Amino acid sequence: MRSLIRFVLAAWLSLVGAVGAYGPSYAQSDGADTLSAPPAEPQAPVGPNLQASDYAPVICDPSSLGFRYVEVRGSGFDAWATQHLVGDVVDDNGQSRLQWGSVWVSPQGRLTLEVNLCGDPFGNRPALPVGNYTVTVGPSSGQALAATSIALTPPPEPAAADDQTQPEPQPQQQTTPSVTSPNPTPAPPVIPYVLPGISAAPTPTPLPAVSIPGGTTSTSAAVPTVGPRTGPGSLQQPFPLGATGTLADGWQLAVTGVTPDAWTGIHAAVPSTIAPASDQRDYVVRVQATFAGQGTGVFSGMRLALLSGTQTTYDQLHNACGTIPDMVPPNLMTPGGSVRGNVCFTVRASDVDSLTLFDNQATETDRLYFALK
Repeated sequence: MRSLIRFVLAAWLSLVGAVGAYGPSYAQSDGADTLSAPPAEPQAPVGPNLQASDYAPVICDPSSLGFRYVEVRGSGFDAWATQHLVGDVVDDNGQSRLQWGSVWVSPQGRLTLEVNLCGDPFGNRPALPVGNYTVTVGPSSGQALAATSIALTPPPEPAAADDQTQPEPQPQQQTTPSVTSPNPTPAPPVIPYVLPGISAAPTPTPLPAVSIPGGTTSTSAAVPTVGPRTGPGSLQQPFPLGATGTLADGWQLAVTGVTPDAWTGIHAAVPSTIAPASDQRDYVVRVQATFAGQGTGVFSGMRLALLSGTQTTYDQLHNACGTIPDMVPPNLMTPGGSVRGNVCFTVRASDVDSLTLFDNQATETDRLYFALK
């Protein structure tokens, strides 16, 4: 009986000690008996952003003209999907060097800019010099929505002459003085060695002469001359205004509007523009192009030209109006992507009523013609 009482008393004292040992810790936790959650990791910012394909490209040769692009891709522009924004490239001094008046945002909130580092032969712009540049995209009025930086670097210097590996000197060979014999022995004749079992190649048979009208002959077959395009899209049957024609490289082009005398509107948007001569007109054609080819493509208004009834050709290299509002943006497009904008030609006033737009390809069979009235 006494042993049982001692056992119960010892157990009771052990329980009281355990409660006293653990009691203060619960008091310090203010009664909270749950584990605190680990701090949340910072979330990546969600919103418009721009990323360049090369953040430190080498400059182009300032003395030459051409095209070398840095591609700047934007994402997170979902709030501006299917809308048009403007792009700008600004140097360290705050001077604008490149502009895009209409940057199309895809339904997925993406856009693409192509920054030409070289001197533009069509835009009359020199190559971008060494320095830091900021590429921005935003609405036509207001602050930029996203920006990224590009640092143009000079080309690497050629290695100095002292740094070049010198060839190891070759030991000089001892030469034996020649002794002239009074009666030199003639050299034995060289007998050609013929591989056994291999016969000489037969002489090719001459091509038969082909008679050509006019009395001349030719040793090759006559090449047929490819005539001009016929049917829809030809010069005799251009696509009507608003109709879509598929160009040779897969772009589907349509003329959506024409302004025969557009200088007043151009000057209102760009006050620095100069008016054409009194017998000339700034002729604006508004186009829309949808890429239906494979991979990716870039549509440029430089490929378009006008032909008058007097067979005078106006192109963007010689007859562009200069800076105009809402020019066709040189955006990189995937299949199904579209660009739209204005192309302007300075033409003679007497040719305004007889102009036809065409895709200025090298061969006549690849050219498509579009009516403008």
